[in-house]
Amino acid sequence: ENRNPRFAQLRDMTLRDPLTGCFNRRVLDRWTRDGDRPSMAVVAIDVDDFKQVNDRCGHDVGDEVLRQLAGVLLGAIRSDDAVVRTGGDEFVLLLPGAGREAARAMVERLRTALDAAEFPSGAAVRVSAGAACSPDDAADLATLLTLADRAMYAQKRSRRSAVSAPSGEHRCPAADGPAVPVAVTSSSIRG
Repeated sequence: ENRNPRFAQLRDMTLRDPLTGCFNRRVLDRWTRDGDRPSMAVVAIDVDDFKQVNDRCGHDVGDEVLRQLAGVLLGAIRSDDAVVRTGGDEFVLLLPGAGREAARAMVERLRTALDAAEFPSGAAVRVSAGAACSPDDAADLATLLTLADRAMYAQKRSRRSAVSAPSGEHRCPAADGPAVPVAVTSSSIRG
């Protein structure tokens, strides 16, 4: 193995998402190939209505929302945990040694941190989250990821079918006119 610090820095760059600093899919793929984990929680996270942020506020604001969200996620995890940006506005938390209650506690910490965070243009950020745990739900990481993703999308669908008033109207400047509402607030878990 090459011990040159520049080589280590380059290797680390290939494993990190340049926008958020979170791990990228390569790390997730590596963990999946490494085999079963005796005890682990996987939490899938997706930003609700993120397309509206990009469409109404611009991609620069959307990028800043993702950077700040990543900071919240990275600040909430334990030293052995990992945050992976799997695509656009989707993240996965890998929580070795954690069970369902630890996953629920993690999502509650995230909800509290998101509620307290100040995002660009005053937008609040709401995420949907779903969890799966080994050995209860499955032994292999690929199945855990699928189950956590399904649980997250089930939560997202249930929110869309529910009638609820937003906790407040958040605005961002439109590219070509007056401020427009951005409906985006807090997080929870299903699983």
